[in-house]
Amino acid sequence: MPANNNDAHGGTGPAASAALDGNSPAESAAPVLRTEGLRVTYASQGSPVHAVRGIDLAVAPGELVGLVGESGCGKSTIAMAALGLLRPDVATVSGSVIVAGRQIVGASGKELRAIRWNRVSLVPQSAMNALSPVLTIGEQIVDAVRAHERMPKRQALDLTVDALERVGLTSSHARAYPHELSGGMRQRAVIAMATVLRPELLIMDEPTTALDVVTQQLVLDQVSELSRELGFAVVLITHDLPMLLEWAHRIIVMYAGSVVETGTPHDISREPYHPYTDMLLRSFPPLSGERRELAVIPGQPWDLRRVADQCLFADRCEHVTDPCRRGTPRLTTHAGRSVACFLRDPPPPAARAADTEVTQGRKSK
Repeated sequence: MPANNNDAHGGTGPAASAALDGNSPAESAAPVLRTEGLRVTYASQGSPVHAVRGIDLAVAPGELVGLVGESGCGKSTIAMAALGLLRPDVATVSGSVIVAGRQIVGASGKELRAIRWNRVSLVPQSAMNALSPVLTIGEQIVDAVRAHERMPKRQALDLTVDALERVGLTSSHARAYPHELSGGMRQRAVIAMATVLRPELLIMDEPTTALDVVTQQLVLDQVSELSRELGFAVVLITHDLPMLLEWAHRIIVMYAGSVVETGTPHDISREPYHPYTDMLLRSFPPLSGERRELAVIPGQPWDLRRVADQCLFADRCEHVTDPCRRGTPRLTTHAGRSVACFLRDPPPPAARAADTEVTQGRKSK
């Protein structure tokens, strides 16, 4: 793909700078989250919905990873699988999901209870919906602590106040009801609840969607600081690719239930390998420089009920060729980055020969 010289998307935030300076978490450390061949299929009255299609990924301790893609690409489904929240009567999960050394797929309710909040926790999209309106913030966090750890209420309350203070709130906020706090404060309270027992992995599912841009930045800065202080890794699910360029150590781009590209913010912003990533970058307005026309991704997303018999992005890609419609590209590594695209990873010789025969047959007609 051509280089994307958008200065506004340069990946220059604190986390991105750390990655460029070589200060991102060591790749040699045992991953706090690893999936191997993860597949999630939802039951439906018609054909099954293939929400996640054989994903392999790993998140190192202390790493800030952004998971980005349009609605319906499987981002939140991965989060639910990592937390063991997908009911077997609704979704079929296969493959492997290991969190802090514990297998999630097939784990019992007791085993999952021991992992949640202690090893992995969730910050959901809407803080108001995640909090009970009839209990104070402090009561809800104390309940969460005592549900997972046996300790006196006084000790749980002390942990609660410490957690609130780490996110910039005070003990007085522990006595407040959710409706008495602003949106940003409620989101901080949910982050305090998710980190009170110091998990090894924090999954954040679009936590800043309903917040203004200033509050978004404050919340993400707070999470980055907490990650450095407490040592947990973060998986941030979002539609906002430019935000990840300023915040993440590494970005994973998803499309139609598959990973199509991974890389550092610097690499992705300067030279996106996959056409989908390139179009995502060009669909956001630059913050500086000359005005330019924004890219629009044509067509409709891949129907998740269909079997993957071609490149899933081929129907919408401006660089599509015949091989793209004859097979699905594999996720392969190029210069330390991963991409699933025939532009970077040509099809095998047999497929190229078959395509040549088809092309020659068309010409002869």
